[in-house]
Amino acid sequence: MKKAIVLALSLMTAGHVFAAPAELCTNGAATGSGITVSGTRGLYTITPSMFVVTTFEIRCSANVDLAKDENAVALVVGSKSRKGKNVFEGSSVGGSVRAVRACTGGLCDQAGDHNTGLATLLAASTL
Repeated sequence: MKKAIVLALSLMTAGHVFAAPAELCTNGAATGSGITVSGTRGLYTITPSMFVVTTFEIRCSANVDLAKDENAVALVVGSKSRKGKNVFEGSSVGGSVRAVRACTGGLCDQAGDHNTGLATLLAASTL
């Protein structure tokens, strides 16, 4: 019985840890589910029982893509400039934002360059 409970709890946790990252800014425009859009600005709305507990405004800069992933204990972000060459990531667990890798093909114009490592970073942040 104890093994069944542990397995069930593990599966529920894994579902939150490996959820797909959400886009917040795409090419300088606020976008994505959970965002109330008004041009380059967006209002991030919270999801119950997740890390962010207060609604806040997002301001997107020109040519910037931004994604986030979160669970109940951590938040991670990934970003790139479409005119740049590096992907930046950071987490709420003491993980300052830093360049983590070069973009595919040396230019950050490929979709998804900035969010491919977020699920792994979030999993590492919740250990």
